Amino acid sequence: MKVHTSIEIPNSNIRLSILEVDNSTAVQFFNNRFQVMVVNKNKNILPKSRKKFLNFKKTTYFYVMNGIDVDEILWYELHLCDKTLEECTTEVLKYLSMYNKGIDIKKVLKKLYNF
Repeated sequence: MKVHTSIEIPNSNIRLSILEVDNSTAVQFFNNRFQVMVVNKNKNILPKSRKKFLNFKKTTYFYVMNGIDVDEILWYELHLCDKTLEECTTEVLKYLSMYNKGIDIKKVLKKLYNF
């Protein structure tokens, strides 16, 4: 996985990044391969709903996703990163809009990302 885009929220020490699964199979066959990640105090934080996929279990199985055989690493990555680029960009812009309106963005992100 790699960071596709990253933006820092002023006066908060928080960076919003869009992660991308850059595996060649994922790029060729999957549009939903992005996820918004918060970087706070040099810690990468994924949304609470995605944390269950951080417990990686090594197996020899191949999984089938959308009719494509994928290995367990790609399977976990695609479950962590399950949004389109447009969805992630919209989410980041929503957070920036909240910041511009004077809403405490750190408080909002703490609820969603549990940091």
